[in-house]
Amino acid sequence: MYQIFRLLPKHIPYASYFKITKPNTVHQCDLIEIPYDENVDTNLLDNDGPIYYYALLVIDCATRYKDFIFLTSKSSEEVAEAFKSIYDNPDKPLNWPRKLQCDKGTKFMGYVTLLMDEHGVEIQRIIARFRHTSFAMIDRYAGLFEYRVFKNQYSIEFLLPTGKRCRECERFARKIVDNMNDSQLD
Repeated sequence: MYQIFRLLPKHIPYASYFKITKPNTVHQCDLIEIPYDENVDTNLLDNDGPIYYYALLVIDCATRYKDFIFLTSKSSEEVAEAFKSIYDNPDKPLNWPRKLQCDKGTKFMGYVTLLMDEHGVEIQRIIARFRHTSFAMIDRYAGLFEYRVFKNQYSIEFLLPTGKRCRECERFARKIVDNMNDSQLD
């Protein structure tokens, strides 16, 4: 009963991204798991490349430019190398940001924290209960990425013999993300 007459809070922790106008000021990142069929024995697969289990997604909050890289594990060292390859690529507009927003997972601690300190990037770790408001852009990007990329992967794997996996995921994922960025398809 007392909640009816309770005053509204003066500060609600919502993120407002319309005030960010300069590119490479604030980036959001997240690590998503690539779903694989659990019945496939990875020892029986032909060795024509690594098996990717995760994808690191990065989005610029001002320009909404999106990028990704596939990972074989979610160790902090491999995630730090992935950030280097994304931000040091001269062909892409993503540079080292001033602020990086991520969750409180151990994958973004350790080597990632040291790497971001080297480049003067402030890391803002978002609390899980405010994730639905603070991570709205990266969550939407992750949902679209999973829907579009994995739909293609499942359709290709459906046509393959039992025990085989689609190795083309990275190629058509790049085309899909380029299409999401409204750039020319290769």
